[in-house]
Amino acid sequence: MRLTPQISANSPIFAVMRNIIPAAGGRYVNDLDINRRRRVVFLGDKLKTDLFGEADAVGRTVMIDNTPFLVVGVMAKKAQDSSYSGRDQDKA
Repeated sequence: MRLTPQISANSPIFAVMRNIIPAAGGRYVNDLDINRRRRVVFLGDKLKTDLFGEADAVGRTVMIDNTPFLVVGVMAKKAQDSSYSGRDQDKA
């Protein structure tokens, strides 16, 4: 399946600022991921459903620009009344 979600690179503090909470079994990108240049991704909950349906996404691989990225977490569903450059649920 080929999707074109909005992709953004963020620091771990972004999750705190935007109140992004990982669903059970996952986590947000951390400083060690960044320092070691790990190819990891945190998915918005809607994007996760679009890609994997009801199956668990953590530990799976997604291709971004023909490069494999390990899914380390999925955003817990949240109500969002405002957005900056798109809704969090649709992002990677």
